[in-house]
Amino acid sequence: MRTSLILFLANLLLSPTAVFAQHSSGPDTLTWTDTQGRHLLLLEQSDPVWDEEASTSSQTIRAKHMLLDSKPRTEVWLFEDAITDCPVDLELAFHAPPRITDLDSDGIKEVWLMTRKACKGDISPSKVEVVLIDTDGKPQRLLAEQLLVFPDGTRDGGSYDLHDFNELPEAYQAYAVDYLLENYRFEYAASLPDSMPKKYSWHPDGLIIYAAPSLTADSIDRASYGEFILVEELWDGETVDVTRYQHDEDKWISDEYLKLYQHASHWLRVEHGGRPGFILDTYLAPIPPPDTSHASGLIWEEYLKSLSMVTFEESEGQTEDFCARNTLHFANGIIYTFTDFGPCEQCGHGQKQLYLPLTSKAEAMMMGLHFFRYYGLFSGANSVLLKREGEAVALEGYMESGQMLVISFTELQDGVCIVEDVML
Repeated sequence: MRTSLILFLANLLLSPTAVFAQHSSGPDTLTWTDTQGRHLLLLEQSDPVWDEEASTSSQTIRAKHMLLDSKPRTEVWLFEDAITDCPVDLELAFHAPPRITDLDSDGIKEVWLMTRKACKGDISPSKVEVVLIDTDGKPQRLLAEQLLVFPDGTRDGGSYDLHDFNELPEAYQAYAVDYLLENYRFEYAASLPDSMPKKYSWHPDGLIIYAAPSLTADSIDRASYGEFILVEELWDGETVDVTRYQHDEDKWISDEYLKLYQHASHWLRVEHGGRPGFILDTYLAPIPPPDTSHASGLIWEEYLKSLSMVTFEESEGQTEDFCARNTLHFANGIIYTFTDFGPCEQCGHGQKQLYLPLTSKAEAMMMGLHFFRYYGLFSGANSVLLKREGEAVALEGYMESGQMLVISFTELQDGVCIVEDVML
């Protein structure tokens, strides 16, 4: 069953909220349900067409909205934009994940798109458009320039015109502007290599920052729990084995279970508090950790919503395979799915799936151990075991109350999937 659910999540990654803005091959899809039935949005970006004789290029993007419950399937509307005969650099794409809303509460959802286009031979701002399409199929546009922020702090672009939204209610104007402001900024100075994404401290006691890449070097500062770490360079040199888990009761240990788990940690050159230093990557991850001050513990949806905005939500009712399933797509690329496997209307088997982009399996393993610590599994009569699964490791947690939790990790394209099964 777990394999099929991993495949289900992999299919979700083909939705626009995960990858559509990064690829130009083939259509990507997004589905939702409202009072009209089930809907499908196909987003497509053509490959540039080069005119050898004129030395120009052309490209097209289109969004096609289909109503799935009609027979035959009905095309509700088609949105298309293009740049033709561009003699310099051509740029045309869906700039941000689409959004589905019902701002007028009529039970029929609106579709929001954002496009970016330019035909230019310099680094001037590209044009950005926020496009709203409602039941009439007519695009309503907000026109803007992409905001560019250069390494010296100077800026270019950033202006916008409500245009068609001047004739729409304030709620639509406000949503259009929020959608724009969250996505139209590009910082040249903030661009780090893909191997060096943003990092946050996940150690409850904070992390020591050293004057040199050595445990014997002077401690010059400490990064507190949840603090952002500006990584400047992965330092070449020997790794440091850091123990992340150790079980002191030999009766649980066998060829199947680990007594000790160590991470080969790398040194990173960082900047903290305006000073250079070095830190081990043992307890760093590309997203902030959950707030430990909440008395109610870790509530996954609240935690993820504190990191990023929900761009799409889908709820599914009872089927032959499960009692209910809810999926959330976030603007930062995270996808979260909770599935209730039942027995229905009783406590039984629940499963959380979390896709984290730009996250390694080692980082996910550290996060899983942190979640177990958050649940209190490392205290009292509770127990945590690390089980070998081929070349991978799964976490097993046994609570004094009889509840069992299992966390496993699967590498996917550009990220990792964390699956947490809870059995009551």
